Amino acid sequence: MKGIYALILTLVLSVGLISCADQKASSNNIKEDNEVSSEVNNEIISNKEDKVEDSQKASDTTKEEQSSKNLKEKSNEYELVSKNYNKNNVKINYPEIKKFNDDEKLKSINKYLKGCALKVLDDYVKEDPNLEAVNLNVNYDVKFKNEKYISIVYEGEVNVNGTAYPSSIFYTTNVDLESGNIIRLSDYSNVNDILNKLKDPKNIKVIAESDELAAAQKDFILNIGNDKLINMIKNADFHEVNTKIESPKDGVYSYFDKDGVVISLQVNHAIGDHAEFKLKA
Repeated sequence: MKGIYALILTLVLSVGLISCADQKASSNNIKEDNEVSSEVNNEIISNKEDKVEDSQKASDTTKEEQSSKNLKEKSNEYELVSKNYNKNNVKINYPEIKKFNDDEKLKSINKYLKGCALKVLDDYVKEDPNLEAVNLNVNYDVKFKNEKYISIVYEGEVNVNGTAYPSSIFYTTNVDLESGNIIRLSDYSNVNDILNKLKDPKNIKVIAESDELAAAQKDFILNIGNDKLINMIKNADFHEVNTKIESPKDGVYSYFDKDGVVISLQVNHAIGDHAEFKLKA
């Protein structure tokens, strides 16, 4: 009987020892799992901090680039306002620049804008100083402008007492904003290239009110001799001689827009008074 009790006691003690060992092992495993989880969480937090720091650096760099770009754009900003000349039945609208970043250049630019716009009056004030017999109306259209150039077209109509019919008026002004001076076709284009393009029927587009008028104007320019035409091109546009603005002697003007250069030639009244030829860039 004593032997049986001893056997039972031995079994109970064995089970107790095994249970304690399992609990200790489980406790150690939980501790190890917690340590691993803590390390993973720390790594995730560290990665998040790195990403936030990288994102902040990228954001700061972008802000610096935008700030620099905005400052550059602001320095090149200018404003165009309309001015007008009125006398009796004469009215000419023209642009004036404001808020330019160089006061001296601003004065020069506006002098040319006004001077070229009113130069058309020279043809009439010689015989009619008070412009009493002239009915003239001219408006402007800015064809191109950026921080370096501005190109302006003036169009209108004039009717002088005693003449059989009114005539169309067309002229242009191109200004180099960096130098503050007016520029001519020969200043911003190669005259030989212009000649070749004007003589190539496939290369020019006539800006006209009808196909019939366009065909007549194209024939007109194709029939001009090369020597004469290249001289007309060289002398195109307003220019300055001894501080005085001079008109082109052959009545040829140019302007440019985002698509290319346009040349205007005087033609007879029957085919429009003037013709515009757009050259492919």
